[in-house]
Amino acid sequence: MAKTAAAPQVQEAPTRLVKMIGNVDGAELGIFGIQGEGGVIKGVVKKDHNGASITLARESRRKTYSYTYHSASGKAERDAEKFPGDWIGYIQASLTNFCRIRSMVVAFVCKPFNLPTTAADLQKFIESRPQEKNGWFTIGNGNKYLGGVYLPRLLAFFEGADESMSKPPDEAVISNVTVAPRHQKKGYGTLLHLCLAQFLRDEGYKTLTSDTVGMNTAGELAVWKRLKGKFPAITKQEPMSHICVPRLMQSIQVIDEEMYKTINEGGYSHFGGRVLTAGQLEKIDFPQYEWDLSKPILI
Repeated sequence: MAKTAAAPQVQEAPTRLVKMIGNVDGAELGIFGIQGEGGVIKGVVKKDHNGASITLARESRRKTYSYTYHSASGKAERDAEKFPGDWIGYIQASLTNFCRIRSMVVAFVCKPFNLPTTAADLQKFIESRPQEKNGWFTIGNGNKYLGGVYLPRLLAFFEGADESMSKPPDEAVISNVTVAPRHQKKGYGTLLHLCLAQFLRDEGYKTLTSDTVGMNTAGELAVWKRLKGKFPAITKQEPMSHICVPRLMQSIQVIDEEMYKTINEGGYSHFGGRVLTAGQLEKIDFPQYEWDLSKPILI
């Protein structure tokens, strides 16, 4: 086991951090352990073609709730079922920047308007609607036109994303970090990033970056700032505008100008204690961090 103190004291990891143990429902599973002041912290890794995640917990006779951070509420919201142990936290990364953008297209364009979220399902949807020969799926509310989605280009985007994810990726992008409220401000956010970085490095990845679509919380940026002070391999790229997904979709004509305006009026997200629309987020330059995983990581 790699050893740490409560908020990890580091030593060079002599072997791979994670032991992969099998495959469930198309995802690879792995486990590892870290010795902390309160006992052994156990980690579970899940990796598929879309992303990788790590969950940290301690063994306990009592069950505790797990949590998921939601940008719409700005809070770590309690999940429905209890976890068999003392749930500490969770970190997730998309395994290409394209994959991260794809997840936001699904969130902004597909789910709000009940459009299919995979290339195969979207192809069937298009074939089932021969009346829309020009390819535009238009959306309205009563007599108000909300915008249109050009289905052939959305399909081409999904197919391109699928093709990019079929190749061995070498970059990963943070997409969600959640620490249980009872365990916050104890160094576990930093520990989650360290574990993920070490796992990705062992898997051959070259870089790990903070979120590229403007969904970083103030707490997440604080963790990156702290890590940068310890690891010269982390660079801060500022000022740098994040990728504005609605504007990107409009520029490549997946959506029209009216749909771009409709999405920008909604898409609420919390940042720095403020509630922002997608349109307001577009105008903010967020600090961007990149971790060169070719350098040794201490954990």
